Amino acid sequence: MDTAEDILSCVWRFVAVDVSRKARERVGLLVEERILKIREHPGFSVDDAALFDPSAERRFGRMAHGFIAASDWLGANDWASEVQIDKMLGAVESSVRSWRHSARQDAGMAFHDETTAQRVIAFSALQSVYGNRMSVEMHELLSELVVEDVSRLKNPDFYAGLNNHGMFQDIGIIVASELVESVADPDELRALALSRMREYFSMCYTSDGVHIENTPTYHVMVSRYLSQVVGYANARGFHAQYSGLEGVLARAEEYAAHAVSPLGSFPPVSDTATMSLDRVGYRDIFPGRVFLGAASSGREGSPPRETIYVAEESGYAIRRDRWGSQESGYLFFSAAYNADYHKHSDELSVYFAHRGVEILREAGAYGYDWKDPFTRYAFSSAAHNTLIVDGEGLRRTDAHPGRTNLVDLGSTDSDLHVLGSTERYEGVRWSREVQSMPSEDGVDAHYVFVDAVRSKEERKLQFLWHFGPDVRAQVRGNVAEVFDASGVKLAELSWAGSPTASVTRVRGAKKPDMQGWAFPEMGRPVEADVLVVGLWGSDVDLTWTLRTSSFAIQDRGVNPKSKEWAQFPGEKPVTYLLDIPEEVPQTLKVVISAIHQPGDFTFNYRSSLGGTHSACLYILDDFGDQGAYYLANGRERAEFRSVQALIRDTASKLGLTSGVVTTIGSSKGGAAALMHGLSIGAERIVAGAPQTRIGSFLRDPHPNILRYIAGSATRASVQWADDVVFQALKSAPSDVKIELLVGTADHHYRDHAMPFVNAAEAEGHKVQLLRLPGAPHSRIGISFREYLTSIVRQEIEGKSGESEIPHVTLIDPESFEFGVAVRLDRGESASFKLLRGREIVKMAPYSARGYAAWKLDRSGSYRCRVYVRDASGTTRAFGTVARPFDA
Repeated sequence: MDTAEDILSCVWRFVAVDVSRKARERVGLLVEERILKIREHPGFSVDDAALFDPSAERRFGRMAHGFIAASDWLGANDWASEVQIDKMLGAVESSVRSWRHSARQDAGMAFHDETTAQRVIAFSALQSVYGNRMSVEMHELLSELVVEDVSRLKNPDFYAGLNNHGMFQDIGIIVASELVESVADPDELRALALSRMREYFSMCYTSDGVHIENTPTYHVMVSRYLSQVVGYANARGFHAQYSGLEGVLARAEEYAAHAVSPLGSFPPVSDTATMSLDRVGYRDIFPGRVFLGAASSGREGSPPRETIYVAEESGYAIRRDRWGSQESGYLFFSAAYNADYHKHSDELSVYFAHRGVEILREAGAYGYDWKDPFTRYAFSSAAHNTLIVDGEGLRRTDAHPGRTNLVDLGSTDSDLHVLGSTERYEGVRWSREVQSMPSEDGVDAHYVFVDAVRSKEERKLQFLWHFGPDVRAQVRGNVAEVFDASGVKLAELSWAGSPTASVTRVRGAKKPDMQGWAFPEMGRPVEADVLVVGLWGSDVDLTWTLRTSSFAIQDRGVNPKSKEWAQFPGEKPVTYLLDIPEEVPQTLKVVISAIHQPGDFTFNYRSSLGGTHSACLYILDDFGDQGAYYLANGRERAEFRSVQALIRDTASKLGLTSGVVTTIGSSKGGAAALMHGLSIGAERIVAGAPQTRIGSFLRDPHPNILRYIAGSATRASVQWADDVVFQALKSAPSDVKIELLVGTADHHYRDHAMPFVNAAEAEGHKVQLLRLPGAPHSRIGISFREYLTSIVRQEIEGKSGESEIPHVTLIDPESFEFGVAVRLDRGESASFKLLRGREIVKMAPYSARGYAAWKLDRSGSYRCRVYVRDASGTTRAFGTVARPFDA
């Protein structure tokens, strides 16, 4: 047994003493104004009964009834004057008497299991330090209260059991038995406390050396007390009883070190409050130096050499790109349910930080007052990067912790590969595979998460991804782009696999459900973006890819800082740009994009429509990896409905109806213009070489798009996609004006335009087919752009005299044909004169076709004179631009 001085030194390690600047300020407030302030909470007069109000918020109540402020008062012994201490003790005595009176009225938080223990420690230390300076009445009162509470702490019926609350109760017994003389049978009390704690410490760590109460902060806290209790036990002669526990500390240190993020804090796993590790006091916790190295960012000690940590029994997997850099990527994966205490409903959750910023994070811990909706939210599945089934999250705890597991699938020294799984949802098995992958640029790893859900019944599933409060997420189809406050892109989270029915970004919502909040510190909510991806199924597979470089989406200026681009919150967000002319628009043009390269989502024809009197709505098709025809994912048409809703909403806000809407697009955009124009009952549809048989077109050159919109590339999927444009004809109003511009050398003419024209006429629709000689599909963009420009010129000039009528001309370099096509409204017809210079070369009589073509056999400059006659016989004429031809 060590000396009495050594024993007391060990005992005082259990007592918190605060000499910080803030602690001095709080003591000053108590001395000068008799205002007791407990940490960050509002202050109360020591004579105010509200200080111990039973209805107070739970976290504050625990601090108040536990006299946590005693750490400030004990620290004052090192710096305060005698006058200040005397005033302080007078105020403390008032607060203790106020508590005693309050406690007689309320047996709730006043005698909470851990709170009682903390109060015993506080009162015992105060009496020990200030016993000769406080009044006799105060000394006797503290002794009386400590004796009463110690009697509670040793009672088996009051004992909290083998958890950290029980540990604090036993530490309270030890402190009281050593510091308060009036406590009876101190040796018996110490033996009881050390015996109970020996049992607790023997079972509260997994074989990995991880504390079972689900958070790194409690892991470190309990490890600190384990170290202190081992030291005290040895000093008191209980070495044999505590032999072997030193090895637990060594394993515990490894997990603690890896759990330190490059940001200098622990990730907000379960009940972990976000705080700098400087506040934890990390220097004297573990016998080794690896935790010290991790917590001090290498300023002291030596961090581990390994960058991968997997604890299969405990359910944790951690990876970082490198040690010693705040910029390092850091991933923490939790498939843990080791005990009920401090557990959140956060199965298979992911935390990720990179470049000093939290990209993916949990909401974190808010508090313990269950009446507060933020507290309930923080504990729920809704606040974590996890899965919601049939609208309900997991219960925080149940009787089946063994249903959540982690398996290492072959992690190496540099790459992580694990599989977490849980069957805590009744009748549902959910697994999440996590794998780090070398990035294309070789800088930092990217991560792949593979979610698999299996159920005998179809379920409504929602995957949640929470982003850090310092970043903004923007949904682009099947990608969430992550930007910092200045608009710099930091990361992408993309997904593919089973068809998704809805995609929503939520931020700072309180109704209908709490969502989109983070808690950077206890009790302080801040808004944060949350991605909610919903789908239905019994056999679901989704693969998510998290990148911090080599991004899939090309930068086209679409970001949260953009003043042009916006998003419509449909069933899936729709990215759009709206140009509104200076004058009040009377019409709306909806412009729909063609196919571009994978990841390159942009718009078409904005320059061609410059100067129009219409409002112009440019809609991006950034669904899937290369667009989705603004249609569907796995035949679920949320994309289509969302675009329809955007068009209607935009028209409504402009005071317009669908009867003055024109949908415009070429190629893929032409097909989408037909579908959306017909479905919305547009006034006019202008489509260039549209792919009306979508499945047949996509089957060979773009099976990726076909699989996205139809679920597969099978014959059945081809047929389904082939039918969608034609199905839109069946319910469309017959007065929709449809114009198709297509080249005769374009396979779209035969395979897509003519089948559509025939089907439309069979349904009673009139389609104006504007044929251009030659004009393969690769040239449709040039001709269509010219046609749109002429539409705008007509709007500007009006419809009288020599004003242009929408038209396009073309000389085919293969067939040497000059072609002209002109828009005709119902009842109109046109005739054409082909001119070489001033010479009339050929003529075409009046016809409702709206196009003509002639073979050229001489070099020269060719143009066309166009005459348009309406049903009343009124004629308008104009000339086209001259085009050179070299025979």
